[in-house]
Amino acid sequence: MAALRVYVESNFILQLSRRQEQATSCALILEAAGDGRIDLRVPAHALAEPVHTVKRDTSRWNGVTNEIGKLRSEMSRMEMFKSQADRLRDADALIGEAVNFQEESLRATLLRVVGAAKTLNTDADAVDLALRLPLQLDDGIIAGVILTDLSRDPVDRACLVTNDKKDFSNPELLGYFEANHCRVLFGFEEACGFVGIRS
Repeated sequence: MAALRVYVESNFILQLSRRQEQATSCALILEAAGDGRIDLRVPAHALAEPVHTVKRDTSRWNGVTNEIGKLRSEMSRMEMFKSQADRLRDADALIGEAVNFQEESLRATLLRVVGAAKTLNTDADAVDLALRLPLQLDDGIIAGVILTDLSRDPVDRACLVTNDKKDFSNPELLGYFEANHCRVLFGFEEACGFVGIRS
């Protein structure tokens, strides 16, 4: 019997790399893929999105660090705060640690995911479908790639796991997935139950 197919997208990678609230469930899914218990698939487009997210965060956080440096300099010239201005170095150091952690963890996570999952490329059929879906283009490309894969390599049972309930709960969109025997699940804990993965 073929392994159950599970599609994931960018929030799966961010949950793992940032060790967010659903990271344990994501790790179980990744482990099941590595063991061959599930057929994990991810659009290549979804691998790029977390890189852009981390770059944006790094730029924003470095901007905060620069502002803290200016504030520390200003406060050190004020008699009342002169002796305490250096306490701001702790915030500066914390931001630096967070930036380094996020960048290193993302690299490691991407390598783990690519090693365990089949990566799906974006082609003309996927983009054509994406433009017809009731989604913004970024999400449309993710959905278009997955739906194209399902039409070319049909299965009796599959699931797409996403945290993006706002966009992916559209009834018209759900109809596309249901027609391809693919259930859309909103959360990685729910996905573990659907697939039959236990900690």
